[in-house]
Amino acid sequence: MVRTALSRRRRAAWIVAAPALLAGLLAASVSVLPTWAGELAASWMPQIALGLLVVAAAMLLAGLRLWPAVLMAMAVLLVLLMAPAVRQSAQVMARDASGAGTARIVFANINLANDDLGPLADWAAAVNADVIVLTEVAPQHLAMVEVAFPDYPERVLEPRRHPFGIMILSRLPVAAQETATLVDVRVRGDVISVHGVGAAPVIAWADVQLAGGLLRVVGLHPWPPLWPEMMHAREGQLDEAAGMIAAHEAATVVLGDFNATPWSPALRSFAARAGLTGFNLAPTWPVWLGPAGIAIDHAMVGGCVSVLRLETGPDIGSDHRPIMVELAFDAERPPDQGSPGTP
Repeated sequence: MVRTALSRRRRAAWIVAAPALLAGLLAASVSVLPTWAGELAASWMPQIALGLLVVAAAMLLAGLRLWPAVLMAMAVLLVLLMAPAVRQSAQVMARDASGAGTARIVFANINLANDDLGPLADWAAAVNADVIVLTEVAPQHLAMVEVAFPDYPERVLEPRRHPFGIMILSRLPVAAQETATLVDVRVRGDVISVHGVGAAPVIAWADVQLAGGLLRVVGLHPWPPLWPEMMHAREGQLDEAAGMIAAHEAATVVLGDFNATPWSPALRSFAARAGLTGFNLAPTWPVWLGPAGIAIDHAMVGGCVSVLRLETGPDIGSDHRPIMVELAFDAERPPDQGSPGTP
């Protein structure tokens, strides 16, 4: 009788868990491959690992043994693959900062269709932001910025009619500023169209004067990997941006919607080439998924900068949550760090 009940429970477990098992194994296997499918699966690596563990637990309760062990082994492998990014983020926050040149910088993808910057302005005021970097900035947002951010007179303005316009606002003095259009990638003879508009991303930077020297603040928003051609184009954009950023060896912070998670090989390669460390690990997109979302909005630092604090913000009427990073110069930074210059 006991054996019959156990057999029935096992059959029920297989009926319920088999689809999840197959999907989880496929996603876990694909996520380690350098392909478009692998990139998309890697974006959800924490969720896949958790899902594998949940299914494994359900199978264990049903009396199964072999498949739960396989699932748990794959979940552990995924955790090990995520560990370097987690460790890097922890290390950049553990460095010895002098406290000199402390600054708070807010980044937000405001969403092209957003017609109310009030919630973002309220949160930026609450966290006492010194610099604000915005992406998906369209021409219609300029008038809203005048109303929402009157205390940020220094501005780098590059609005676009597509989702890749950018803006840097600062209440601190700006010694120099620059913008550039990233690789005009052509696919099958035509410029890739996003929202019906040929859309080349913009990179913008401003050398902001802090108490301890200059900090280069860079804003970036490459394409999303919606299909293989766009993923390859994004990698070209990240490569070009990395070269520009690496050419400036002094204190730097790069903020943006990278359309890539810390587990993405493309993002890790970009950070290494640009000489940057640190990733945001907290979910920022999509807002409606809450803690089940993915981290694609980041603040990475290079040169002589440490991260004192990194936090995500509230719903601001965008599909992304904003982030705030508090920075300080390293305690033992070279005396020539913070000198002006552009790549």
